[in-house]
Amino acid sequence: MRSRYLAVLRKAGSLFAIFLSNPRVTLRLITWTRVKNACRVVFMRQGNLGLLLQRYGAIYNVAPAPMGHTCQQAKGDYAGDIFFFPAIDWGFRFQRPQHLARELGVRGFRVFYISTVPLLVPGRTDYLIQGEPVPGVVLVQLSSGSFRTPDFYREEMTAGEAAGFLRAYAALCRDFDVERPSVLVQQPFWWPLVSQLEKSRLVYDCLDHHAGFHDQPNQRLIEAERKLIEASDDVAATSAGLAEYIRNTRSCHLIRNGCEYMRFSQVSRVKSPARPIIGYVGAVSEWFDGQLLFEAARAKPEWQFDVYGATVGADISSARALPNVNFFGEIPYESVPSVIAHFDVCMIPFRIIPLTLATNPVKVYEYLAGGRPVVSSLLPELVGMEDVDVFCTGSTADFIAKIELALDRSGQAERIRLRQEFAQINDWSRRVDELVSLL
Repeated sequence: MRSRYLAVLRKAGSLFAIFLSNPRVTLRLITWTRVKNACRVVFMRQGNLGLLLQRYGAIYNVAPAPMGHTCQQAKGDYAGDIFFFPAIDWGFRFQRPQHLARELGVRGFRVFYISTVPLLVPGRTDYLIQGEPVPGVVLVQLSSGSFRTPDFYREEMTAGEAAGFLRAYAALCRDFDVERPSVLVQQPFWWPLVSQLEKSRLVYDCLDHHAGFHDQPNQRLIEAERKLIEASDDVAATSAGLAEYIRNTRSCHLIRNGCEYMRFSQVSRVKSPARPIIGYVGAVSEWFDGQLLFEAARAKPEWQFDVYGATVGADISSARALPNVNFFGEIPYESVPSVIAHFDVCMIPFRIIPLTLATNPVKVYEYLAGGRPVVSSLLPELVGMEDVDVFCTGSTADFIAKIELALDRSGQAERIRLRQEFAQINDWSRRVDELVSLL
């Protein structure tokens, strides 16, 4: 316990040292929202302090790049060049963007994974190579020429920033001898830039119902997505709901999420000697149903509910007060399989809102790869998966009843085999087979 607190103090000290390293940047960036969120992460453990350090390290250009990776070393013979304009940074929670980029690197493509944090304090004028986290994937910060770190889900790119990004992109292509790349876009924010990229194949990979992230979405971002859908050479969607929405405008390919099967399937199950553990791993945000968790945990004190993930934006105060509910905060992706190994049943307690109605949860494939049954809120993408022990429910009483059924099946070898077989055919390598045909 003492070592954990010391580690938190060291990271907090590093964060404040970053802020003091360039007062000009700090004064320009400081807002009440950023201060509030930083305090939540540092003092209330509602987020991931390591990720916060990475983000501000990138903003201030003080994050150390991996050793031994330079522009020259990233050159060579590749199957093709792909620019990723993602919705999240590489160091954020490991999800579809990173998995797809990594798998494309495995296939022999050279992937330029663009940071969502513009280069504000440049080591050079145009761009900064952050490193090569896996073979074939190059992490890049582009300079927008603007002193701003925009919120991708609330703010649009300005014309000046688009021009700055375009200059940086051109310099990057020139230095790396890129001639006719594919461009994969996963967030409408990037539209003002990618709409100007010539001699490239443009693919929009629609991850979410973007308008569902906020009560009052930015209409200009919604319009940017409409233009992106219309102008792309191909469009992919992660769920049937998103595909149906896009098909009102044009053709669309349904490429659902997946899992890294080998990583999750090879961790041995750990049975709790005390009481059943019902677990969740992922973001605990405004779409997380804290009331459902509270009611289920209060009704079943003999069960233990373990929740892993940053809790910024979620209403979980009532559930947190219960003795059989534990919130452990964010954990690294590498630790997720060993955590799932301790669960008897996995849960996805989401509120039913437009955002979740369109989601295809990555975690359901990871849970199944780990051999665990799943009890979820009534998400359209998971309805009809009872044959692999994914049970959807629309009430607290039924949520509890489905957990009881899942507990009965949890350790049955034949049921574990069925779950893992389903996960195996939904490995990320299969998804990239579909994506490569578009790129």
